[in-house]
Amino acid sequence: MSRYPSAKDLNFEDHVKVIAIGYDEIFNAEKERIKKANEPFSAYFKTHAHLPASFIQQMVSLESRIDKDTFFTTHILDVLLYAGLHGPRVRLKLAKEFTEAIATRSSEQKVHVLAHSLSTAAMHDMLASLYDKGITDEDTDKSYSFTQNELRLDSLWMISNESHLLYLVNRNLLGTSLNPLLSKVKPSRDNTGCTQYFFNIFHEYDPFNRFGRFDPKSDEGWVTSRIFLRNYVRLETERFTYSANPHDLVDYLTYSNVSIQFLDTVMPEGSFCVNDDEVDQAHDEVQESRSLCVYAKMSCD
Repeated sequence: MSRYPSAKDLNFEDHVKVIAIGYDEIFNAEKERIKKANEPFSAYFKTHAHLPASFIQQMVSLESRIDKDTFFTTHILDVLLYAGLHGPRVRLKLAKEFTEAIATRSSEQKVHVLAHSLSTAAMHDMLASLYDKGITDEDTDKSYSFTQNELRLDSLWMISNESHLLYLVNRNLLGTSLNPLLSKVKPSRDNTGCTQYFFNIFHEYDPFNRFGRFDPKSDEGWVTSRIFLRNYVRLETERFTYSANPHDLVDYLTYSNVSIQFLDTVMPEGSFCVNDDEVDQAHDEVQESRSLCVYAKMSCD
């Protein structure tokens, strides 16, 4: 907000209550068990998860690289942990924390949900289940569910959306992901979807959006053509603003076209009042300065 003169003194969290929900501890505990098992990665999954041989075979090609702590291999491991071992646990944990977060809100507070990377798949699968048959904790028999009449999200932000990619990858192997084109996780003005607005954001060079991208078209029947035009927002970024990593969440959010729509949508009415002229000027300055910084970094490397 410091980009805009009339908003530079505003504090986002004075106007928006931010609640983070996650599942890192589930994956971190499993990664520790994998290290202690001291056996090949594929053998661990075969022994402890009883996964199909076809799924194991696909992991063998990754095995020579999986122990290297790189962004790409770490992300692949997280995907395998979600798809192969801990999807239900992740969705249950998200459902619990999501329900607890909703319980704290006042009646006038709007609800906006943002997910990034693998969490878009986990969030989609959790919401799809939550608004369908619900999610039950087998240890306590407690069930978590919502109807659209009980709670309609005001906006859903899926950044580097991997929900469709995960569905395509494992639908014939494990079947642990839900089809995002058939679920209730979509924009609507009635009971057919769980959110009023759906923001689908990806970067032209993001490696996890190159294949199997969630990118529905207006004539494919995902939603009506009217809802597609009015309630679905597709944003494709192409610039690098914060780092040279096209998958970076901060890079996505600092991209001018994303940040202004995010602030306009999420900030309560009357709290973020910037005029078009200062927005245009600020974005011109951001693009020029950031482009120079990225160029200098890439040249030095």
